Amino acid sequence: VDLQFGPDGALYIADFYNKFIGHYEVALDHPGRDRTSGRIWRVTYVGKENEKNEPVTTHPNLAKADPKELISTLSHPNLRVRMLATDQLTDRIGEKSVEPLRKAFGLAKNSFEKIHSLWALHRLKGVELEQLDSATRDYNSQVRIHAMRVLAESSNWSDSHRELAISGLNDPDAKVQRAAGEALGLHADYSVIRELMHVLHRTPD
Repeated sequence: VDLQFGPDGALYIADFYNKFIGHYEVALDHPGRDRTSGRIWRVTYVGKENEKNEPVTTHPNLAKADPKELISTLSHPNLRVRMLATDQLTDRIGEKSVEPLRKAFGLAKNSFEKIHSLWALHRLKGVELEQLDSATRDYNSQVRIHAMRVLAESSNWSDSHRELAISGLNDPDAKVQRAAGEALGLHADYSVIRELMHVLHRTPD
């Protein structure tokens, strides 16, 4: 019923048990239906390199980590770990994370760190136009996509925000163009219809 990667690098599968294979062959209130049992499968790589079944990846105790440690974890290869670090920065550390995050965003060479720094700043209402402008011009298309998505989620739009989103319509990456279109659809006025129509006409079938 669900699949999740854990911070240890393992794949967790939530499974349920029911002896009725065809779910509609008996009444929904039949006493034979099992509503309490289930399984959680933990799937890890086991091979010559991992005969002891050790965790694939390790990370510090994020619940006790300071902002510097948490920010360094934003570049971790495991998405679950990055999301947990982002939550710690926004939910536990809070406003004190804003300036370190701005600095980290400016110095980051890893696209993961840039993306999560940007979202953490957005959640803390600390993202500035400077960071958004930089993200929309990043060499990595994933960073540019997330910049457009942060624009879409932003509540207070200015002319500068609109111009950043319009610039995304001319991005060489189609996914950035799509995210820019979604942002403009959520926020902008009739003045952007011409730009959107240009994208429509030049887009192959």
